Amino acid sequence: MPLKLVALALAVCAAGAQPPGNASVARLDITDPHFESVGARGIPRGVVASMAQDRAGFLWIATGDGLVRYDG
Repeated sequence: MPLKLVALALAVCAAGAQPPGNASVARLDITDPHFESVGARGIPRGVVASMAQDRAGFLWIATGDGLVRYDG
């Protein structure tokens, strides 16, 4: 029984050590940015991931659908 367990553990480790087959990372096209006025509708998707304020006083809000600049 212990020999089967050791063999199974080695097989699992060997399978996990293999390089991924056709793994690829999708790249975003940032050469043509999209600008949209949000207005009273609120922020895209309604969920805030992060917020920061720059030196000019703009509030930058990161959401799952993009980046929003709020100028007060």
